[in-house]
Amino acid sequence: MNFIHTVKQAASIITLSLVIIAPAFALDLGDAKSQGLVGETSSGYISAVIPSQEVKALVERINSQRKAHYEKIAK
Repeated sequence: MNFIHTVKQAASIITLSLVIIAPAFALDLGDAKSQGLVGETSSGYISAVIPSQEVKALVERINSQRKAHYEKIAK
């Protein structure tokens, strides 16, 4: 019983560590541009050049932020 408890505790620690560390490895706009994964469009937004789930999430996040900024400027 003690061994099982230790394994469960270790698994919990590993899972928590991954959840905390994962954002540090998230793709950022600069990296995506330098790797040729995204590009700027003439409309002021970015678009995926080499699509993946991670690139799609980045494009949606950045374009949402830009849209909010553009709307603020327009007001």
